[in-house]
Amino acid sequence: MLTNAEPRVRGLVMNAGGTIRQLDAAIQRNSAAAAFARMYRPMVHAPGISPRPVFMINGRHDRVFPPADAKLLFDSLEKPKQLRWYRDDHRLSAKAANDGVRWLAE
Repeated sequence: MLTNAEPRVRGLVMNAGGTIRQLDAAIQRNSAAAAFARMYRPMVHAPGISPRPVFMINGRHDRVFPPADAKLLFDSLEKPKQLRWYRDDHRLSAKAANDGVRWLAE
């Protein structure tokens, strides 16, 4: 959301993005939380990141943000975008973090 509103942001590294289906299910179960949850729904804000480039890093074994959800979020982003998978779970390795830092420095 900040990326959409802040013009000084020139690029974004997304670490373990997703949970789209889990969030949708929570919205349907709890109407009191629905308005709040919709504000933070990644799919709503993803298109507004463009034209800023996005580098998305995700773990192939992540159970918090399953790969299928991360792919849905990635697909909703406009170009330029890049997705890199790691043999990690939700807690990404130092290599993933370093790749994100290097990408930002480019």
